[in-house]
Amino acid sequence: MPGWLWFAKSRHVDVSKGESIIPNFNPAKATTRSARNSRIWLAHDDEHNEWLAEVIVREKHEIRHLVERYSGSRPSWHQLRQDALRRGIHSPRPYQLGQASDGSITTCVMALFKDFCKARRLDAVVLLRKACREKSFSSTDFRRIRRAADWEGTAYPRRWGPAAIDGLLKSLHEINYHTLAEVVGDLGSTRERESRGGAKGARVKRGRHHLQRKAGYAARIAQ
Repeated sequence: MPGWLWFAKSRHVDVSKGESIIPNFNPAKATTRSARNSRIWLAHDDEHNEWLAEVIVREKHEIRHLVERYSGSRPSWHQLRQDALRRGIHSPRPYQLGQASDGSITTCVMALFKDFCKARRLDAVVLLRKACREKSFSSTDFRRIRRAADWEGTAYPRRWGPAAIDGLLKSLHEINYHTLAEVVGDLGSTRERESRGGAKGARVKRGRHHLQRKAGYAARIAQ
């Protein structure tokens, strides 16, 4: 899923920065073309009389990502793919936690956020709505995001420990989801404290049990 679908309910983003396009019109008017190693989105901006395109071409160890405006006649699918190969940015894949933003990483970061929520038994839809009230996404949206992130290539941690959570926070900040990063950071800190507290309590309990056993043994000897 190209970034335009993720941002479709948000504001317009400057194309010159290489970020996903958010046209000010109904996203349902967009036309898409998918192949084994490419995803293309194309729509017409009636206000500016231009074609808006976002292209992702998958290659070994990276993707090529192009966000472009075209004046005149509608560009062909072949032209869009070739332009992406010639002028698209190189973005390493699989995407790694903490990887810097280049305008193409939002889908991967949000898939990682969903994976974190699943591991911690949290509702990603509710957390996202809490942090970013202007965005409203369903479980279906997150399933599409996961499929797209897997298609691009995304490295999921085996365990969501402190290091992985720190990487997720950095990734969220990279895509300017600062409020969501704060929510995730608070949750991660709370769970970590609870985990340490539980482990400490278990150690104390084991220590008391050991002392009780020693006291009982000493009493039997004294008899």
